[in-house]
Amino acid sequence: MKKEKIFFKNEGTVSTKVDLKSSDPADLKVEPVSFTIAPKQELSVEASYESQEAGLFRGFISVSTEAACL
Repeated sequence: MKKEKIFFKNEGTVSTKVDLKSSDPADLKVEPVSFTIAPKQELSVEASYESQEAGLFRGFISVSTEAACL
């Protein structure tokens, strides 16, 4: 199993909610899938991939938030 951390930082002045969705939830998992980040705070999520077959895998993690993104 391959694991990586993904970091999110709220550089704004209000808390914001973030929702994450994997393009292939059976193999590409993200935890947590929903969270709130306070102003000036950073939060990490863990993405893990466990291949069922050998070969190249490409997947996407969609990020949804009401905040302005840079």
